[in-house]
Amino acid sequence: MAEESITNSEQLYFEARVAYENGMYTQAIAILEKSTSCNPHYKAYELLAVCLKEVGSRSQAEDAIRRAHELNPKSSKTTVLFAEYLIEKGEVVTAKRLISSLLERHSTYGPAKKLLESLGGLQ
Repeated sequence: MAEESITNSEQLYFEARVAYENGMYTQAIAILEKSTSCNPHYKAYELLAVCLKEVGSRSQAEDAIRRAHELNPKSSKTTVLFAEYLIEKGEVVTAKRLISSLLERHSTYGPAKKLLESLGGLQ
Protein backbone atom coordinates (compact mmCIF):
# COMPACT_ATOMS: atom_id res chain seq x y z
CA MET A 1 0.00 0.00 0.00
CA ALA A 2 2.74 2.51 0.91
CA GLU A 3 4.65 1.67 -2.27
CA GLU A 4 1.46 2.18 -4.29
CA SER A 5 1.01 5.59 -2.65
CA ILE A 6 4.55 6.60 -3.59
CA THR A 7 4.06 5.45 -7.18
CA ASN A 8 0.78 7.37 -7.41
CA SER A 9 2.43 10.42 -5.87
CA GLU A 10 5.29 10.25 -8.38
CA GLN A 11 2.85 9.89 -11.27
CA LEU A 12 0.89 12.89 -10.04
CA TYR A 13 4.10 14.91 -9.68
CA PHE A 14 5.06 14.22 -13.30
CA GLU A 15 1.53 15.11 -14.48
CA ALA A 16 1.83 18.36 -12.55
CA ARG A 17 5.21 19.11 -14.17
CA VAL A 18 3.63 18.77 -17.60
CA ALA A 19 0.78 21.08 -16.59
CA TYR A 20 3.30 23.59 -15.18
CA GLU A 21 5.47 23.49 -18.29
CA ASN A 22 2.35 24.19 -20.36
CA GLY A 23 1.41 27.20 -18.23
CA MET A 24 -1.57 25.45 -16.63
CA TYR A 25 -0.67 26.52 -13.10
CA THR A 26 -4.09 26.06 -11.50
CA GLN A 27 -4.28 22.51 -12.83
CA ALA A 28 -0.73 21.82 -11.65
CA ILE A 29 -1.62 23.13 -8.17
CA ALA A 30 -4.61 20.79 -7.89
CA ILE A 31 -2.50 17.81 -8.97
CA LEU A 32 0.34 18.71 -6.61
CA GLU A 33 -2.05 19.04 -3.69
CA LYS A 34 -3.17 15.46 -4.38
CA SER A 35 0.44 14.35 -4.75
CA THR A 36 1.52 15.87 -1.44
CA SER A 37 -1.45 14.35 0.37
CA CYS A 38 -0.43 10.88 -0.89
CA ASN A 39 3.25 11.26 -0.08
CA PRO A 40 4.72 14.56 1.11
CA HIS A 41 7.87 15.07 -0.97
CA TYR A 42 10.03 18.16 -1.13
CA LYS A 43 10.08 18.29 -4.95
CA ALA A 44 6.28 18.36 -5.08
CA TYR A 45 6.17 21.16 -2.49
CA GLU A 46 8.91 23.02 -4.36
CA LEU A 47 6.94 22.93 -7.62
CA LEU A 48 3.74 23.76 -5.73
CA ALA A 49 5.43 26.91 -4.40
CA VAL A 50 6.48 27.98 -7.90
CA CYS A 51 2.96 27.41 -9.27
CA LEU A 52 1.29 29.22 -6.37
CA LYS A 53 3.61 32.18 -6.89
CA GLU A 54 2.68 32.23 -10.59
CA VAL A 55 -1.02 32.61 -9.72
CA GLY A 56 -0.33 35.27 -7.09
CA SER A 57 -0.83 33.15 -3.97
CA ARG A 58 2.35 34.34 -2.27
CA SER A 59 1.44 33.35 1.28
CA GLN A 60 0.56 29.81 0.24
CA ALA A 61 3.68 29.68 -1.94
CA GLU A 62 5.80 30.61 1.04
CA ASP A 63 4.16 27.88 3.13
CA ALA A 64 4.87 25.35 0.38
CA ILE A 65 8.55 26.28 -0.04
CA ARG A 66 8.99 26.33 3.73
CA ARG A 67 7.55 22.78 3.84
CA ALA A 68 9.85 21.70 1.00
CA HIS A 69 12.84 23.06 2.91
CA GLU A 70 11.72 21.30 6.11
CA LEU A 71 11.51 18.01 4.20
CA ASN A 72 14.93 18.40 2.59
CA PRO A 73 17.04 21.23 3.98
CA LYS A 74 20.07 19.98 2.04
CA SER A 75 18.50 20.55 -1.38
CA SER A 76 20.42 23.41 -2.96
CA LYS A 77 17.59 24.50 -5.25
CA THR A 78 15.01 24.39 -2.45
CA THR A 79 17.28 26.37 -0.14
CA VAL A 80 17.77 29.12 -2.74
CA LEU A 81 14.03 29.31 -3.44
CA PHE A 82 13.30 29.49 0.29
CA ALA A 83 15.94 32.19 0.74
CA GLU A 84 14.33 34.22 -2.06
CA TYR A 85 10.99 34.08 -0.24
CA LEU A 86 12.67 35.17 2.98
CA ILE A 87 14.28 38.11 1.17
CA GLU A 88 10.90 39.16 -0.24
CA LYS A 89 9.61 39.24 3.36
CA GLY A 90 12.57 41.34 4.46
CA GLU A 91 14.28 38.50 6.34
CA VAL A 92 17.61 39.15 4.64
CA VAL A 93 19.82 38.11 7.56
CA THR A 94 18.13 34.70 7.77
CA ALA A 95 18.34 34.30 4.00
CA LYS A 96 22.07 35.12 4.03
CA ARG A 97 22.61 32.57 6.79
CA LEU A 98 20.84 29.89 4.74
CA ILE A 99 22.81 30.72 1.59
CA SER A 100 26.08 30.84 3.50
CA SER A 101 25.40 27.41 4.99
CA LEU A 102 24.52 26.08 1.54
CA LEU A 103 27.76 27.44 0.05
CA GLU A 104 29.78 25.78 2.82
CA ARG A 105 28.64 22.39 1.58
CA HIS A 106 28.26 23.24 -2.13
CA SER A 107 30.66 26.09 -2.84
CA THR A 108 30.18 26.06 -6.62
CA TYR A 109 26.37 26.28 -6.68
CA GLY A 110 25.86 29.21 -9.05
CA PRO A 111 22.35 30.31 -8.07
CA ALA A 112 23.39 30.56 -4.40
CA LYS A 113 26.54 32.52 -5.27
CA LYS A 114 24.54 34.87 -7.50
CA LEU A 115 21.88 35.43 -4.83
CA LEU A 116 24.48 36.16 -2.17
CA GLU A 117 26.27 38.60 -4.50
CA SER A 118 22.97 40.39 -5.15
CA LEU A 119 22.69 40.88 -1.38
CA GLY A 120 26.15 42.39 -1.15
CA GLY A 121 27.89 39.28 0.15
CA LEU A 122 28.04 38.32 3.80
CA GLN A 123 28.53 41.82 5.28
